[in-house]
Amino acid sequence: MQCPRCGWQIADPNAVYCPNCAQLLVSTPPPSAPLPYGDVPPGSSGAPYPGTNPAAEYPPTSSPYGTTNPGYTMPAGTPYPPPSYPTPYPPQGQFVPYVQEPPKKRNNVGLIVGLSVGIPLVLLVACVAGAVLLMRSQSSTTQIVTPSGKTITLTYKQLYKNSLTTNTIGWANDAHCFFEAGGYHVIDGYFCFAPIPSVGNGIVNVDVKQISGPITHFYGIGFRRVSKGNHYFFGIDGNGTWLFAKDVNGQGSAIIPYGPSPAIHRGLDATNTLKVVMQGDQFTFFINGTQVGSATDATFATGRCGVEGSTQVEVVFNNIEVDTINS
Repeated sequence: MQCPRCGWQIADPNAVYCPNCAQLLVSTPPPSAPLPYGDVPPGSSGAPYPGTNPAAEYPPTSSPYGTTNPGYTMPAGTPYPPPSYPTPYPPQGQFVPYVQEPPKKRNNVGLIVGLSVGIPLVLLVACVAGAVLLMRSQSSTTQIVTPSGKTITLTYKQLYKNSLTTNTIGWANDAHCFFEAGGYHVIDGYFCFAPIPSVGNGIVNVDVKQISGPITHFYGIGFRRVSKGNHYFFGIDGNGTWLFAKDVNGQGSAIIPYGPSPAIHRGLDATNTLKVVMQGDQFTFFINGTQVGSATDATFATGRCGVEGSTQVEVVFNNIEVDTINS
């Protein structure tokens, strides 16, 4: 059987999707039909591109996460409403010092003792208050709904921030990952690393838009990359769907299968803000400020992060921020 879209020779006569381009091969897929995630065409080695640029990595020959059905249309209504959050974390209560009634008779000895004790105490309180204010000025909080459905507040500090509008030392700048008008461009499915150390518990936030190519190919954030072909991926496509996947030894598989979200701005030249919160084996995903899902997986505990494209598309990234979560 031959795929009517890409011409791929399909060995399985009962296939529902094309393993190469994910084209739907039947008029109505059965409810139990598997989605075309991580399919590697026969003859594809899945080996990384043999380049020498340490700031970029090429994924398997075919898209490791598959592509969405090009005939998909967004269902009516909003099946994925944003979660409701409780009142934000309350501010710290004010310190009310103890005021002792002055003695009726003046006692110089008591005054001297009071000064000798009170002044250091006031200085200590001032130092503690200053330290608290400094810590608050350097830290921020965010709320997430965990995979178990519990709402928690996390405190984090900024590790790295870059607008990606000018050439920055540490980022790959070649034919596949490069700075150009509008931001940092990624083509041909490259994974381009941020010039920072490995991150375990943290937050990655970035703006992205697709400027060319099919709108059924995924692009987004790569994170916890431990070696070639081993990392997590959180991505969207221009057709309004998203997924969470992992690459293990160059073979991609979906942890959260692709599905629609009304939070995604669809089409070419539409900017979307992606955010992933990593805490241990729990992951929470946001698109344009809306939490769209969460998952648990313990394959990779830490690793490098960056931005990732897909084959046959060109995407532009801006305003990347990486934070570390306070333990």
